[in-house]
Amino acid sequence: MRHKLTHRLFATLFPALLATACGGPTDPESLGTDNALEQDYAGLDEADEAPMFGDASFALLDEAAEDTAADPSEVGATPTDPALARDFAHLSVTLLWGKLRPDPRETDVTDWSGVLHVDGGAIAAVRPIRFEAQDALRRGDDRSTLGWVSHTRPHHDGVHVLIRVPLTPEARTGSLNLRTVAYSVQIPLGQLAHLERVVDVGDNQVAINAFLVRPDDCPTGVLRGHWSAPNDRGVGRILGRWMSTDGGVQGHLRGLYGTRANGEQVFFAKVIAADGRFIGRLAGHFEAGEFEGRWITRGGEHHGGVIGRYRPAEDGEGGAFLGRWAERCGETTMPPERTPPPETRPTTGG
Repeated sequence: MRHKLTHRLFATLFPALLATACGGPTDPESLGTDNALEQDYAGLDEADEAPMFGDASFALLDEAAEDTAADPSEVGATPTDPALARDFAHLSVTLLWGKLRPDPRETDVTDWSGVLHVDGGAIAAVRPIRFEAQDALRRGDDRSTLGWVSHTRPHHDGVHVLIRVPLTPEARTGSLNLRTVAYSVQIPLGQLAHLERVVDVGDNQVAINAFLVRPDDCPTGVLRGHWSAPNDRGVGRILGRWMSTDGGVQGHLRGLYGTRANGEQVFFAKVIAADGRFIGRLAGHFEAGEFEGRWITRGGEHHGGVIGRYRPAEDGEGGAFLGRWAERCGETTMPPERTPPPETRPTTGG
């Protein structure tokens, strides 16, 4: 394919993808009816919107309620503590388990109850993802351990944690240890500076997304949402959240993906803040479970980039995506630190 995607950290600027243009917004209910993918930015405009694009559920009916944040005092100091910011970096880690592609036909319940232990770091903040009434977090006796009770059936649960670690790479000698009833893995902290992984566990999946945030890095955060099945014209919807490094929702994104007449596999999305204010438009390419693109603000200014993984839709069921955004500051968009592909040690079962 012409645009082969890689997991580079935007150490160099992306080549220009498209010319700047403004047009009417694309209706997500009728994607592909007017060759939207052939238009600049798929016709997505730069106008402000109603919060969540005017849709209270934002087509995320099973995530209508925002994931709540735990009390930071229960797990340690917050990452914004100025006394800590000078001497420590943070690993932003999102863990998802269950059905990344929702399957309403699923009848079996999977037990994911388990423990996350950090050897060589401290959990500075935690936020549960899609926990229901029967699910619960369980704090350990120290700031390096977090436990939970979690069961999934048609969907997924998860946690987002910020892990405070030494600022210098050579001092990060510990590991992240995830152990659940259904799946366990140990990953050295040094390999979490940039990690995107999806593992099949029976009919379920475990997704791990992690990146390093240093005190002087460009502003960055997480993006997560639905990568829907394509319509009869081969065009699918992208709907998701634009979040901070600790998993707090800052805004939402909505767009589309598909294949152009020339064979390019492209995606476009419009990003708005929680109050509906326009943040930017995304334009990029996707292939074989990976996506990468540019973030452009009003007037066509290249403001940053996005990178991540998607789980494509199957059998008419929706898919999912999980990744990272980062602003451009200076000559780079994302921190230049890069690690080789991780050598993790997964195990299944209890």
